[in-house]
Amino acid sequence: MAFSVDDLRELLRILDRHPDWKAEVRRAVLAEDVLELPHIVRRLAEAQARTEARMEELVQAQVRTEARVEELAQAQTRTEARVEELAQAQARTEARVEELAQAQARTEARVEELAQAQTRTEARVEELAQAQARTEARVEELAQAQARTEARVEELAQAQTRTEARVEELAQAQARTEARVEELAQAQARTEARVEELAQAQARTEARVEELAQAQTRTEARVEELAQAQARTEARVEELAQAQARTEAHVQALAQEMQRLVHRVDGLERTVNRLERDVGELKGSDLERRFRERVVHVVRRPYRRARLVPLEALAEAVEDAEERGLISGAEADEALKLDAVVRARKDGIEVFLAVEVSFVVDRHDVERAVRRAAIVRKLGWDCLPAAAGRRATPAAQDLLSKAQGEWFPVPGASEEEEAAG
Repeated sequence: MAFSVDDLRELLRILDRHPDWKAEVRRAVLAEDVLELPHIVRRLAEAQARTEARMEELVQAQVRTEARVEELAQAQTRTEARVEELAQAQARTEARVEELAQAQARTEARVEELAQAQTRTEARVEELAQAQARTEARVEELAQAQARTEARVEELAQAQTRTEARVEELAQAQARTEARVEELAQAQARTEARVEELAQAQARTEARVEELAQAQTRTEARVEELAQAQARTEARVEELAQAQARTEAHVQALAQEMQRLVHRVDGLERTVNRLERDVGELKGSDLERRFRERVVHVVRRPYRRARLVPLEALAEAVEDAEERGLISGAEADEALKLDAVVRARKDGIEVFLAVEVSFVVDRHDVERAVRRAAIVRKLGWDCLPAAAGRRATPAAQDLLSKAQGEWFPVPGASEEEEAAG
């Protein structure tokens, strides 16, 4: 069946309802024809010009040969009528071509707008991707800063506990000193009470002396004895006062010495802390070395054929993944900080273990292993988090179990010698 003008109009209405079909229809139907329309129009215009020129020649010839072509008048009339029909058809064709040209121009303008909008969308998506990458890098930095802050807070909490214990010891020593001073004060009070009693006795004696004036001679010797006893008492009181002064001076000296001891203890505490850190680093370094040397003995069932992945091989895989855009630069740096990567077989399947080694494995060690194992998986390696050390805290073991990771105890040299014996 021929494709009519009505069919074309129906097609245009359908395309108005479904603008997204226009591009496909243009590629499938109008691509070559539309491109040829300007050439066709030019050829029709040239033919029309030639026709008009020829008609002018015919008119002039008609004038000259009017007498001779009288018998052709009827044929000429039919020809003119046919030419008029052709002219009307030509006018309709030109009008339709003009409509198609305008529709094509609108379509091309719309396509250009969509192309520009697509370009802007792609640029915006790229900006969002870069912003997302920066956000992830910043979150990673904040996570590391938070881990360092928590470690520092833990150190300060331990130092505060030791300080409180030391202060408690000083408080107890101060309490003992105050108790001793209180005893001396009570002794001083008793001495003063005794002196008061002697004073009262002296008063009674004087009254009795008045009454016993006649016995004065007999009692003078006794009074002299009392006077001497009073002198001795006063000398004793003076000795007690001097002893009290010496006690106070000694207490002051003890307080100063206590202050000096506190400063020395603080210095020793800082020295011990430095030694603890140095020893911890040495223990960690030695344990990491022992793990690398004894990996086939440490990583056992259900794993088989455990072998260390050379650092060069890991670095090559990480750099290749970074170049292909699978991981970011920050993730590449994080992956290369792993203490060890072990290749092994489990149930006949090759797996990799991202291992963090520490003398005492804590929650932070496990978190690093989990984070770095996720990065290694982006290399296309089936990787699990793992931790190795002499012992692990309950929190570390719980977190490792939740992450479906592995825990590998690393025996010391003495333990291996005992096992061998």
